[in-house]
Amino acid sequence: MFRLLNARKQLLCVSSNYDSQASCESAVESTKRWAASDIIEIAEEE
Repeated sequence: MFRLLNARKQLLCVSSNYDSQASCESAVESTKRWAASDIIEIAEEE
């Protein structure tokens, strides 16, 4: 399992449980690639 935090150490999301450390690390790397290349939208508060 891994947790994704923002720069202020606030929790953004929690991953699924993985059967092995290698599977978890692979998911972390995939998440890093996705975050670096995807468009991030910020919702405006009403």
